[in-house]
Amino acid sequence: MKKWCRRAGYVLLAACILLVGFDLSLRWASSSAWMRKWVTEKLSASLNREVRLEKLSASLLGIKINGFALSEAGGFKEGTFVGVERLRLRVSWWHLLHKHVKVRSLAVNGVYVQLIKNADGRFNFDSLSSSDSQDASSSGLPVRVTADRVDLRNVNLAYLPEPELSFIVHNASFSAHGVGVDRLFEARLNATAEYRAGETSVLFPVGASALVHLAEMNLENAYAQLSTFSVRSGEAVLNVQGSAHDFTRPQVELTAEVRRLSSAALAPLAPDLPSFLVPQLRLSAAAFLDLPAQKAEVSSFGFSMPGVQAGGQGNIAYAAVPQYDARVMFNLDLRELSSLSPELAAPYDLSGSVSGTADASNARLSADVTLSEVGAFVPYAGIFKGLNASLTAQEAGDFKTGSAQAKFSAKLNDAPFLMDFRVTQSPDKIAAVLNASAKRVALPPMPKAETQQPEPEFVTDTTLSAAPKAAWPLPPVSALVDIKIDSLDAPFFYGTDVAFKADLTGLTPDLKNAQGDLSLRTGNGEIRDLYRLTNASPVTKVLFLSLNVVGKVFNSLDVFSVLSGLASTEDADNAAAADAEQVVKVVTGPDGQPMQIMVPYSSRKMDGHMKYDQFDTAIHFKDGVADMKEGTFVSDTVSFTLSGQTDFKTEKIDMSVQAAPGKHYADGIMPLKLNIGGTVAEPTGSMSVLGSVSSLVTQGVMNNFASNTVKKGVGGLFG
Repeated sequence: MKKWCRRAGYVLLAACILLVGFDLSLRWASSSAWMRKWVTEKLSASLNREVRLEKLSASLLGIKINGFALSEAGGFKEGTFVGVERLRLRVSWWHLLHKHVKVRSLAVNGVYVQLIKNADGRFNFDSLSSSDSQDASSSGLPVRVTADRVDLRNVNLAYLPEPELSFIVHNASFSAHGVGVDRLFEARLNATAEYRAGETSVLFPVGASALVHLAEMNLENAYAQLSTFSVRSGEAVLNVQGSAHDFTRPQVELTAEVRRLSSAALAPLAPDLPSFLVPQLRLSAAAFLDLPAQKAEVSSFGFSMPGVQAGGQGNIAYAAVPQYDARVMFNLDLRELSSLSPELAAPYDLSGSVSGTADASNARLSADVTLSEVGAFVPYAGIFKGLNASLTAQEAGDFKTGSAQAKFSAKLNDAPFLMDFRVTQSPDKIAAVLNASAKRVALPPMPKAETQQPEPEFVTDTTLSAAPKAAWPLPPVSALVDIKIDSLDAPFFYGTDVAFKADLTGLTPDLKNAQGDLSLRTGNGEIRDLYRLTNASPVTKVLFLSLNVVGKVFNSLDVFSVLSGLASTEDADNAAAADAEQVVKVVTGPDGQPMQIMVPYSSRKMDGHMKYDQFDTAIHFKDGVADMKEGTFVSDTVSFTLSGQTDFKTEKIDMSVQAAPGKHYADGIMPLKLNIGGTVAEPTGSMSVLGSVSSLVTQGVMNNFASNTVKKGVGGLFG
């Protein structure tokens, strides 16, 4: 018995000596310079990159690697693509007899990877050589792989999509225990992410943990559960949880929660945000992804935060021709929502609620929105109270047909405000109906230009904007409008007792095919900038173009001097008028012949700033020609009536103006007549006077406006 024990001891000792010898030989051979050279040459040839390896050692316990580096394309002079400071791999050789690769431990420390997207859109790893590999069977792997422990520390990843933009992961650590394709294992990750754009740099601590079951690489049975995923920015925290079953047709559930989201947390990215704080917002979704069929179904979607509740569901097929069908429901509490940012919302004093539903698909878009007891302060307009409104809209997926309608009722500045409109679109026209009434409406001023240009002389240095040359992309518009406003304060214009009506068809911005009627009637008010008002929109161009043309002719013919001469005859004791510098003007007399009159010189010009007591205009359109049926302008300085036509196709004009100095309504006598022709940009005109006035003016010329008879006689015409 002792003999056999002694023999067994010799055998065991010999085996140990052999193993130790083999281990020492393996360590010596693997750590030699020629082995490192052979390995680096093989790797370099395989990867088509330069390779560095400071230390390599293999033993029966495992493999050790120090100082591994893989260069960028072109060599290390172009930079390092991948670097590993230290790698330790321990395996169980005994398990290889059972086709089982068992990793006792894998420890990697000091990893550096840099991904760069070049200007041509290619990545810096595209030039790496690769060998063909056989696809693993979907039913499983022929070799079983497990790992008792995997630890990666001090991992640094950099992604540079643009020269001045980078996303970096610093000091990442990853650990997993009991890893195997046939078992459930847990993985954990901690890192610091950095966003860098130019001189802006923001750090985000990141942490995650997950449970994974690969089901022996049978992806239909595999599943993963994201236990935690968190990102921090200042006091703001994002937490995400989710799960996915069946990696070929995943069923995914996801919940995300953000706490203490504030302007301070986002200040590094957006320093100019107004102050706000959202205590909590939550997002949840459940979806089914059919990857082979390229389809996705969102069975439920939810979003909530103070003042906002929303939800929905939908389907999408993302093949060559995407197909989608989705619905979203929402409800807003404006008072609660505005409390999240008092600095931003306080001036508006919001209250009430907004709710609605929206549907979208390839074939159709629709929305229903309801406003309930909404209150708000609108700058330059006033205070809305008790605003109730309903809005519905439908539109075909090709945006060629659709309809919308809405009704609004509220109190604006404690006075009733009502509005309703309907719009119907077909391939060949858009029909719109608008009715509105209000006591007072104030619209905000137009934004000022960044560089203020010197204001030009009215008419002399400016011309009307040319009609747009680009084709109108929509069908022509038919409009039926009825608006009544007791007081309107808008950019470039103020008016009282405003009544605007329109019944037009064939409307496009150039008005070349317009048909129908348009009218505007106002009480006293003010035109603050006639030129800019005329060119503000196609509608204002129609309404105020005549005044612009009249202004040009008034200034070119020095009409104010003539009107001043007529007005000076009212007062026999007007010594200032009698002593004023006299100028000779040519007008057309009652017999149709030119005649000269002497009038006091006046420097007054129509400069686009006009206060008035009455402004009425009524226009009939036919085939793009605007026929002014009625035009009345009454002010303390000058009054006139207009009639005539403007052809928006040729921009030619043919107008007649009856004018008088001072305030005279349409039923009064207008002693001066102007005939205006030419074009909108370059109008021409001539003056004539009434017969009863011309004789008095002629006498005035001979008597230097000194005759009491002349002054009293003409004054009677205006009295």
